[in-house]
Amino acid sequence: MNIIDFIRDKNLIGQKLSIAQTAALKAFYGLELSKRELDVYKRCTGLEEYHARPYREATLICGRRSGKSDRIASNVALFEALQGGHERHLSMGEKAYIIIISVNKKQAGLILSYVRGKVESSRLLSSMVAATYAEEIHFRNNIVIGSYPCSYRTLRGFSIPLAIVDEAAFLRVEGQNVDKQILEAIRPAQATFANSKLVKISTPFWKQGVLWEDFKNYYADSNAPVLVWRAPTKVMNPTVSNSFLRQEERRDPDSYKREYLAEFSDSISDFLPSESVDACVIPERKILPYHGKFVYTAAVDVAFKSDAFTFGICHRDDDGRVIFDYISAWHGTKKEPVNLASTLDEICRTLRVYHCGLVHGDQYCSEPVRQGFRERGITFLESPFSTGFKREIFSTLKHRIMEGSIELLDHPDSIGELKGLEARVTPSGNIQIGHARLAGRHDDFAVCIALAAFKCGTTDSFFWDLTGDNLFRFEEGAGHA
Repeated sequence: MNIIDFIRDKNLIGQKLSIAQTAALKAFYGLELSKRELDVYKRCTGLEEYHARPYREATLICGRRSGKSDRIASNVALFEALQGGHERHLSMGEKAYIIIISVNKKQAGLILSYVRGKVESSRLLSSMVAATYAEEIHFRNNIVIGSYPCSYRTLRGFSIPLAIVDEAAFLRVEGQNVDKQILEAIRPAQATFANSKLVKISTPFWKQGVLWEDFKNYYADSNAPVLVWRAPTKVMNPTVSNSFLRQEERRDPDSYKREYLAEFSDSISDFLPSESVDACVIPERKILPYHGKFVYTAAVDVAFKSDAFTFGICHRDDDGRVIFDYISAWHGTKKEPVNLASTLDEICRTLRVYHCGLVHGDQYCSEPVRQGFRERGITFLESPFSTGFKREIFSTLKHRIMEGSIELLDHPDSIGELKGLEARVTPSGNIQIGHARLAGRHDDFAVCIALAAFKCGTTDSFFWDLTGDNLFRFEEGAGHA
């Protein structure tokens, strides 16, 4: 029984596969392809001809919701456990482990849950089970299917006829990419099995790591020892609706290319499309006056010398859009730094115009800034700018810009900074968003805008009443009362 028959047999799994899922599995096992399957094979491998031969290693780079875990990984695991013949290579008392590794135990457990569900739904498969545990299924032929932590240390000592590395582009421990170490621990454990297999499945990420190396070295190479299969979501799973995909593309084109078209991203890329930023700018709007029906949010990005000390105010309208009302900056030099006292005086005068009693900022020089605002009757609320928090506020800003739910002032310096933002991957695989790589470029306005937009409409908003210097907290949905 080949793997396709195994999957389709109603007494075993009884599962339907798409044309692309079928072609990928047939190509991996060296089975003959139908004409439609051959067309998909050519598209997904970059090869013009198909020569049926089984592979020991496959790298499947597919978009989200492609059926990688359910239709591919779990089925391969069950087939190899029960039809692979690996028990013939075991010593007396030895067990062979089909291991599932992913970014964390919960993700690895997802594939195991598919395996468990298929076993429990089949009387025939259930009869082959010797014991079940939270993270392992033991079969009567001494084959074990289990999910294990993303750690190359825990894999030593196992006999592994099949390893499934799920989301291989994202394997990290304490921020460090460990994909190569994981594979280096797996391969020696497969040496005693005549037909051992290694399957890497993932959506792509940056152009680095094992997944990218496989694509670069083996894609469209008919003599490659690794089958590299790259397919968009819609090819692998035609049931995903076109309307959903169009919505995802509008929301974030860069993410859409990676997540659904299965395209790798460069290590450095523009964070915001220029045309999307321009679409949010209201021409000739330099400032908006105070309006009593709105609650205003303010933010600063403090600097004294080479960077600009920026300040912005925005509000949220009745439709939930963030509207920027005011933006300004003070520039200092090494010889003449920005004067904190006079700058705070100007900021506080503007805050009172907009009946705004609180301003947000980061931890830089937070104590003198907080004290200065306090002396002027304004509350300064600090947000520690960790890498994760900065990524969060910029991701929120990007979402608003891409969906057009923000209105920006016609302010060339701030718009230029937004267009110049870059997303780059660090050696540890983290994403950093900020300064453009060109000399002399800054992100001070961009940080101020992102922070103000992120905080806008939250419960961290204060306002001054219309008759005096009384400060109230605004709670969303409760109005000014």
